[in-house]
Amino acid sequence: MGKMDLHSEEFLSTIMRRQLRLSMGIASVFVLIIVAVPLLNKFAPEVMNQPFLGFTLSWFILGFGIFPILIALAMLFVRRSNAFEDEAIGMVDASTLPAVGDEDHRGTANTPTPAH
Repeated sequence: MGKMDLHSEEFLSTIMRRQLRLSMGIASVFVLIIVAVPLLNKFAPEVMNQPFLGFTLSWFILGFGIFPILIALAMLFVRRSNAFEDEAIGMVDASTLPAVGDEDHRGTANTPTPAH
């Protein structure tokens, strides 16, 4: 695939598809974990009712175990999103990029500031 124009529909749709695929993957893992706990309570109550650090395993998972998983999923999402953005820069035709110093990401770098 050749270099794309920064403002092209092709570039935008490519980036959006990759972000959507990542988002859906992370959300699927999250939903699977959330759904697994009640299913384990229903179909394996003898396992989920075992004491673990002063709690039943079910309550321990819900109260403490889910947070490290959520943090790991969030970190994975951010890391992969940043990698996508870095790869996207390589996909862009350099002639379509704004010149350095012309404007920042909000488009306000060359806006004069009012005198006080």
